Amino acid sequence: MPVQLIGDHAMNIVVSHIDGVRETVAKKAEEIHGVADGLLMEARSTTHWVNIGDPASTGHFAPERYGHITKSPEGLYILTRASGIA
Repeated sequence: MPVQLIGDHAMNIVVSHIDGVRETVAKKAEEIHGVADGLLMEARSTTHWVNIGDPASTGHFAPERYGHITKSPEGLYILTRASGIA
């Protein structure tokens, strides 16, 4: 008899109804949020790019403030680092 797999969405529905799963995921999300906030605050205080974290950011830098900038900043990977993936 062949094994029948279900899709990600269906699996998420099944797993989310197991006792304790939602609470565990919410707790882990709060932990990651706290670490990410700290990393973002650190990045904002040490970067020379003016638009980091600016909701109105267009992705452009401020050459009038720092001169002609042709290199984009290195990736900060804030959420990746906060989640422990990297």
